[in-house]
Amino acid sequence: MDNFDADFGYTLQEPINDGVGLRKFLGQKMPGSGWGFDLGFAYEYNAEEDESGRYNLRLSASVMDVGTVRYEDPSQIRGYTILRSNKTIRQEDFDNVKGSDELVRLIESKMELQPSEAKTSFVTGLPMALNTNADLRLSEEIFVNVSYIKDLRSVNALSARQPTVFSVTPRWESASGLEIAVPLNWMFNTFSPGIAMRLGPIFAGTDNMVGLFSNSRRIAPRGMDVYAGLSVPLFKRKPRY
Repeated sequence: MDNFDADFGYTLQEPINDGVGLRKFLGQKMPGSGWGFDLGFAYEYNAEEDESGRYNLRLSASVMDVGTVRYEDPSQIRGYTILRSNKTIRQEDFDNVKGSDELVRLIESKMELQPSEAKTSFVTGLPMALNTNADLRLSEEIFVNVSYIKDLRSVNALSARQPTVFSVTPRWESASGLEIAVPLNWMFNTFSPGIAMRLGPIFAGTDNMVGLFSNSRRIAPRGMDVYAGLSVPLFKRKPRY
């Protein structure tokens, strides 16, 4: 690299080595804290002749993950503003790296970072993004969803990132409560089909079905992407018509 200009920061792994209990979940004894919020709206159109109460079209838009996290525990964080020139880092340098701690030490070594250059506090942004969504009911059981998520952070911002994603998702909903969806995602200029299922409050799926079952380097994005969960609708009331 002829010239290298970057901000680099990390937290040590010790705070989570013994697990994440309730106190840590609430922000105590953690290296950083911050604030964040989402803001959005939704509009539903119901045809007058439809007596089921279900929408024919649902439109929504929101700005998600607005906020920052401040890290300022000198014993648990390190941050650098790196200005270097004529440095060499090769692909094989990363071949034997195991874990984030070794990766950090490699970068510090290759960039010749000195303890006197380290900062003991820095601020990073949440992955702020615009989420637009349209859900169209084609028949009593068939729906199609179109979603576009756009990263709103500037190129040079020190922040977590939400990849820009465009997806089209046909969905079947049965009267028994079973739902099956096939998300067709475009992310990082690559196509990634998935599958998702829901039965009552239980859901599971993957957004990268091809990469899940293939080790080919020609498949992108590669890697495992599996999720599952249980939805608990606290304080939810049935709508009145």
